[in-house]
Amino acid sequence: MLAIWPELHRSLAVIRASIAPQQFDPHTHPTSFRIAVTDSLATEAVCGITSRLRASSPYARIAFSFHTNASSLDGIERGTLDCAVGMFPALPRAIHVRGLRTDQFVCVMRRGHTLSRELTLEQFAAASHVLATPSGTELGVVDGWLNLGGRTRTIVAVVNHFAHALRIVGESDLLTCVPSGFLEGPGRTLVEQHDLVARDLPFETEKLIYKLVWHERLHVHPAHQWFRSLVADVCG
Repeated sequence: MLAIWPELHRSLAVIRASIAPQQFDPHTHPTSFRIAVTDSLATEAVCGITSRLRASSPYARIAFSFHTNASSLDGIERGTLDCAVGMFPALPRAIHVRGLRTDQFVCVMRRGHTLSRELTLEQFAAASHVLATPSGTELGVVDGWLNLGGRTRTIVAVVNHFAHALRIVGESDLLTCVPSGFLEGPGRTLVEQHDLVARDLPFETEKLIYKLVWHERLHVHPAHQWFRSLVADVCG
């Protein structure tokens, strides 16, 4: 039973979608939504989505899941998630995508750090870093960019949340890289508490693109179309 459950769950999701009502009234229809949101947006998005949903669809229920690119795609394909917000560098053919916003990584350290005034590529690579990644892997997006230039950095701690990384660098001589939007939004309180400063990365990088993704089977589902529009409005 445990072995066949993933396939059975996917089939049930397809059946639900096929018999779903062709019209959706958020004010009267009871329904449930399941979504995963990346850590750098979750602090604001979870509250914003829940509040907006509660105000617009009083009979709806929402469940949030922990996000990694791999786990969210797996959940969407299995039918255990309806949609997800993340960066998703590669997507399967059956997955639909909507761009939400762009961002960029910056390097963060305490204000009294010896590198707070000037940060060169050599200094960045030689320093010790905290890596924030929900997947727990020991290489992140920044490391991929560094590797393109033949460089590596020393990662001495891997954490799952950007907020944890900011607290660590605020009490040490470690560096960390976080999206600038996180610093200006939910991370602002930590920046002020720990007197942190941000510096541009001293090498060529790419823009981060946050995406909303969902499966083909829910693409024309009225309730989920409405919900995705709400999510995009909150996270865009």
